[in-house]
Amino acid sequence: MDAPTLARYFAITPRTYFQLFLGTVGGVLLLILAARHTVAPGLSDRFLSVMVLGTALVIMSYRFVLPFAYAWRLRSRRSFWILLIVWVYVAVTLGLAAGSAFDLRVLAPLMLTLPLFFLGHLVLSLTSLPPELLRAQYALRSGDRVACRGLLERLFARQPDCTEAFLVRAELEYQEDRTAQALDLYGSAIRLDPYNAAVHGALGSLHYSEGDFEDARQSYVRALECQPGLGIHHYHLGLALRMTACLWEALDHLRWAIEYGLKPELSCFAYYASGQMLERLDATAAVERYYRRATQLATRSVVDFWKSIISRSRLVHRVDLRRFLSLVVGQKDIEPPPAEEDVL
Repeated sequence: MDAPTLARYFAITPRTYFQLFLGTVGGVLLLILAARHTVAPGLSDRFLSVMVLGTALVIMSYRFVLPFAYAWRLRSRRSFWILLIVWVYVAVTLGLAAGSAFDLRVLAPLMLTLPLFFLGHLVLSLTSLPPELLRAQYALRSGDRVACRGLLERLFARQPDCTEAFLVRAELEYQEDRTAQALDLYGSAIRLDPYNAAVHGALGSLHYSEGDFEDARQSYVRALECQPGLGIHHYHLGLALRMTACLWEALDHLRWAIEYGLKPELSCFAYYASGQMLERLDATAAVERYYRRATQLATRSVVDFWKSIISRSRLVHRVDLRRFLSLVVGQKDIEPPPAEEDVL
């Protein structure tokens, strides 16, 4: 099954999925209750609970198909086994709850296993990654590039085909202003794992930071094809389309990004960018609503996040971010961009 087909059948927003869940389970419950009062008055509570939770299990299976497909397609044994353990645990828990007709003597021990399950899941997730990779990622975030490079060299000596290590190494090279080397590393990662959405997304971010918006758009499209239904991919693609003047298409992707779920700082900028594009399209009716929503999301942590981004941005992005912050927090806090820098 190719990525567009997966997107069409499985990539639905959390709100739509919740509505589907409530509608289906509620419909099954109403049908069974109607049967108990008409044609089958002898239906037991156990049968009722089994049917309702069985329906819930089927719907959850539908939602789990997409992550399983990604894990299989990306050849990620770690992701596949983690997902399988989660699914088996959920299925067994629901099965026991349904079979006991929600008997508290059965449910109480099950609830006590939840903390142990999530702790085990966390341990499995962390221990399945190479320790050098985790330490290299931490060193890069902390600004210790020398330690990061040393850890990556040790990791490559042991695992020369580790895709995640290529991503960290490429980010390290880019932070040290070696863009050509970073591009080569992303190319090597793509050849190793052509269906890895994280690689295509990171490559798109590099192109976007350099002002190569058409190349960024192509990389983000590829990331979305490899992993549809993820808000961050729609967000990045929407911003790239915005910079290539495909405004209506960009608006659609930013709207989908917000629906699929974004961090507050990204949602804030998505609302701002949508309002700006609507303003350029003379769709003035909704502009104020988008700007107002961006302002409501502009908490202190969100503003601090974007202030930290400004100092590391190229001119074209710095101008845009200064305008964004001047809108959401007021002219007194952020200096507006001078006219001679206003290139957008």
